[in-house]
Amino acid sequence: KIMENHRKIIGQTPAEADLNLLERARRCELYRVRMTSDKDHEGVPLNLAVVHLGVLIFQNLTKSIHFHGLK
Repeated sequence: KIMENHRKIIGQTPAEADLNLLERARRCELYRVRMTSDKDHEGVPLNLAVVHLGVLIFQNLTKSIHFHGLK
């Protein structure tokens, strides 16, 4: 699969390749998200992450709750 993707980007300038990488990373929900392990009131393990949109709560790396930031 890596070779297939590599064939698709042959011929791009370095700037185009950088923009395409950033565009893909932007769509990736967990890109550059630092999670903190914790447990809920029942002792269930979860992960918390503070992002530009608010606070995310993950259970088993699946987003379960999103608290939106104040505007």
